[in-house]
Amino acid sequence: MHTKNVWAHSHLIVCFIILHVLACDVSAYSSESDILQEIETLKGKTAENEDLNDTKARLLQLLDVAREEDVNLNEEIFAAIDETHKKIMEQRPQQQIDRLTLYRFLKEYSQSMTPAYSFARLDSRHACQRNAKALRKKIIDLLGGFPKRNPLNAVILETKDFDEYVMEKIMFDPEPGRSVVGYLLMPKNKKTPLPTVVCLHEHGGEYFKGKDGPVGNVLPESGLTYARDLAQRGYITLTIDAPCFGERIEDEGQVDYLASLIGRPLFGLIVYDDIRSVDYLLTRSEVDKKRIGCIGHSMGGIRAIFLSGLDERISCGVSLNGFSNMKDVVRHELFYWPPTTYLKGLLPFAEIEDVVSLSAPRPFLVAVGQLDDSLPVDDAGPAVEHMRKVYSFYHREKSFQYLLFKNEGHGFPSLYHNKVYSWIDRWI
Repeated sequence: MHTKNVWAHSHLIVCFIILHVLACDVSAYSSESDILQEIETLKGKTAENEDLNDTKARLLQLLDVAREEDVNLNEEIFAAIDETHKKIMEQRPQQQIDRLTLYRFLKEYSQSMTPAYSFARLDSRHACQRNAKALRKKIIDLLGGFPKRNPLNAVILETKDFDEYVMEKIMFDPEPGRSVVGYLLMPKNKKTPLPTVVCLHEHGGEYFKGKDGPVGNVLPESGLTYARDLAQRGYITLTIDAPCFGERIEDEGQVDYLASLIGRPLFGLIVYDDIRSVDYLLTRSEVDKKRIGCIGHSMGGIRAIFLSGLDERISCGVSLNGFSNMKDVVRHELFYWPPTTYLKGLLPFAEIEDVVSLSAPRPFLVAVGQLDDSLPVDDAGPAVEHMRKVYSFYHREKSFQYLLFKNEGHGFPSLYHNKVYSWIDRWI
């Protein structure tokens, strides 16, 4: 009986000690700053890879402590837990990490793919023509399909007079319920109809620029004023705001999410608007309808590749710092391209070199900066040879040119302006 009493008494003492410790554990915090101080201490242990499992367990406890103290530190604690958890996961055997990592699987899988409509495997002009027809259809499907062409309802909103050209601000409806706004630059004292160039603006994270960049309304010394430059050279030029830029500014992530939900990704809407720009030009008596070209930089360069590839009314095209095969992008882990700059789901069917090849035999110029760190320029050799091969089947080797801006980055250096513009002069 005495033994039982001693055991019971000891049990009560142990329970009291545990409760006291837990109570002290919570009551020890007199302020939010005390909890933050321990979080920082635990983060230091994580940085040193010290007692990671115990550190994670304590951070989880601190969630309850913060709740008891009626302070909201969830964001700080969750961030510390995430970082500690990552360190714990990194200590697993490499084979286990590789098997459980989807990123690694997708990267390797993408490199193993052979696009179904690759031109590289073809050996004749007729094979290229058949492939081009099928690939255009597939790309349009991936873009979400194109709606039935409706009346453009085009209007001229205002006109401004410059020394060498007149600038019209125009608006048209690419489809019912939405509109596009742009600038048409019309050279003075020139006999019409005139050759015309669709000038496609860049991204650059500068959403305010849009159409105002190529015409020189903003940052006129940027070197990217190709709409103005070509107008001064005697061309009619048209530049529109792409969705989410200029006067159409809105969050591209939100728009792409909504657009993708209805099966029409944002990039597809961009390409469709560019094609409708050509439709608009065909309504203007001043435009030589057989001499319409396109040029664009960066995002605009990608747009030029797709516009020329899909719309055979384009007589010549220029892509400035907009070309890179997607496999090369993945291999170099350049994963910061926004949804306005690439076509989702393209790689099983085609590479960007194949989209360029859709322009053949029509002239196309690909120009890239040698030091452009946003594009894997050093890997472009095989793709360039594939594109040249396609043009050779049409006996139009000179209609394709690959131009390297030596010792230049992601820009359009003035040193190369005349070379690019002279190329347009020759081929349009």
